[in-house]
Amino acid sequence: MILVNRRPDRFNNTVINNDGFEEWLKNKFNKNIYWDRLVYELVSAQGDNLTNPATNFLLSKIEFRGAGRNDVVRATADTTKIFLGLQIQCSQCHDGKTNDWSQEQFWNTAAFFQGSTSKQIDDKSGRDPNTQNLFEIKEVRIKDKVTYEIGSTKKKNTVGAKYLNGEELVDIENKDRREALAKFITGPYRNQLAKSFVNRYWKYFIGKGFVNPIDYLDPSNPAEFPEALDYLTNKFIENNFDVKWLVKEICLSTPYSLSSIDNGDDSYFSHFYLKPMTPEQIYRTITRLSDRELNKNAQRQFVRIFSGDDDATEDYELTIQQVLSTMNGQLTKSVINKNKGEINSIFLSLLSRKPKDDELALIKSAKVDDVIWAILNSNEFILNH
Repeated sequence: MILVNRRPDRFNNTVINNDGFEEWLKNKFNKNIYWDRLVYELVSAQGDNLTNPATNFLLSKIEFRGAGRNDVVRATADTTKIFLGLQIQCSQCHDGKTNDWSQEQFWNTAAFFQGSTSKQIDDKSGRDPNTQNLFEIKEVRIKDKVTYEIGSTKKKNTVGAKYLNGEELVDIENKDRREALAKFITGPYRNQLAKSFVNRYWKYFIGKGFVNPIDYLDPSNPAEFPEALDYLTNKFIENNFDVKWLVKEICLSTPYSLSSIDNGDDSYFSHFYLKPMTPEQIYRTITRLSDRELNKNAQRQFVRIFSGDDDATEDYELTIQQVLSTMNGQLTKSVINKNKGEINSIFLSLLSRKPKDDELALIKSAKVDDVIWAILNSNEFILNH
């Protein structure tokens, strides 16, 4: 799930603290902070992006022009898509043609982000040697509504903040709008929040979601095996949005244990679906082989090259730049030149298995460097089986 885009460290004029945000997320998941609480923190976050890394989520999505004048289209679209699996972004300009979301509903939701302000701040505490990286986001109480152009009519309409269920945010000038939205997502809309997360995690582990695309949970796009999706959703809620509980349930399920060999039956998760490793997984697998210390700058550069479609499965293809990187890139060269490991350990590190007899016969006279290079450039390495 991409909460903050892998590629840019900057959105408009705001610097995004990607490293701090990643560490914050790791800490939250390691402590098993429940998913609904984590979403609440992300949507309602205030403060600077060093002290409170959760702020990077919306700092990367709002183009700040002052309270009541912000460009919040991306924040509106991504918040509903990532957390609720709802595609309302097309309703920005017109009523939905493939779903029931209206243009007015889009701007009702957008109004929740109009109370936010941001500015670059000076850090005099010495926490960050590069003070240009420090930005803060605050929520101010305003009564402003949002105005938009109705379709292609050039007529304008002005609306206030309304929840997705149609209820209006009352006493709006005295409310923290994003906090109100966060309470709604994790309260009255918690079933949709849970279903979206279950579907995403099922896709992450199994290779295919109950609903595909995974962020399009809509009556016009029915789930495959809806009984299983509803069962896991209800149990996830009963277990207080416990992510580790969900991971355990998925990993102990029959579909997760199936072979990835295609048996010709594409229904009801009859086999494990091949899926590419994430850029971070590829980088860490290679560096683990070389026993190199994790280099954040090198990882960031590598990730930018390998960032792509997070929904890719069996049809995934490397780009020319990615192929050249695995063939002749600095990371590949550093591993090949420094590794003198034993063949079994190399296979276990890169493919999570020992070499087969026919492979041993084929490579018995080959150089270790050549074996590593061949594995790094194989489909088996890049794909999760």
